[in-house]
Formats: sequence, structure tokens, C-alpha cells
Amino acid sequence: MMTAVAVPGDAPNDGLDFAYNWIFDRYGRFRKKSGAVGNSQGRRYEVLTVEFPDGAVRVIYFDITEAWNNWKPAKK
Repeated sequence: MMTAVAVPGDAPNDGLDFAYNWIFDRYGRFRKKSGAVGNSQGRRYEVLTVEFPDGAVRVIYFDITEAWNNWKPAKK
């Protein structure tokens, strides 16, 4: 069973700032190895693979459904 961190619908920068701050606040320094967006059962997820200074690698799921649904293109 997948457990994802819920990203607020009004999170700036498409929720990436929220996700990066969440990881840093819990684990400290990290390096993003990869990222992807996926969906499952009607929900949207940002899937980040990160590496920590000790070499440990972790995959973290963020539920971005609310932010995804609130997204509007930038005004020109």
C-alpha cells in the first residue's frame, strides 16, 4: 500500500517547494536523483527519488491532486 504526503492545493511552484522543504525538514540534505508524475485511482502523484549524503536512496510520494486541479497557465 502506498502512503503519500498530501501537498496543499495552493502550494507555490507547483508544490515542488513544499515537497523539497518536507524532505529537508525530515531528513536533512539530499540530492534529487529523479522525479516523475503519475496517477493512480484518480489521484495525481509526484514521485521523487532522492539520495542522502550517506548514499541512502529513498523514493517519496507526494499527492499533488489538489494542486494539479488548481493549476492554471501563466498569464502572458
